Order: sequence, then structure tokens, then C-alpha cells
Amino acid sequence: MEDYDKKQQEELLNFYAFQLRESKREHIAKLRQMFEEDKARIEQMKTARKFKPY
Repeated sequence: MEDYDKKQQEELLNFYAFQLRESKREHIAKLRQMFEEDKARIEQMKTARKFKPY
């Protein structure tokens, strides 16, 4: 019975096209935010002269 419920929940995730687009948009926004945080961290490391890329 648990397998059936779990399978049914997985099938209903992003059932509609707008849900799929929305989830992709949220994922991309999260990636962009993480990228900006990484850029800020690298800039901070550069100013502290602890950044050695090679």
C-alpha cells in the first residue's frame, strides 16, 4: 500500500505544464542566487589576497 501511495505522489508532481515551468524558474533563480553569493565570496577572497586560482 505504501508503494502505491508513493508512486501516486511522484506522478502528481508537476502534473500541469505551468507547474513544470514554475519549478524550472525557481530552480534557475536559486542557481543565480548561489552564483551571485559565490561571486561575492570570491571578490572578498581577492581583496583579502587569499584567492589563488592556480
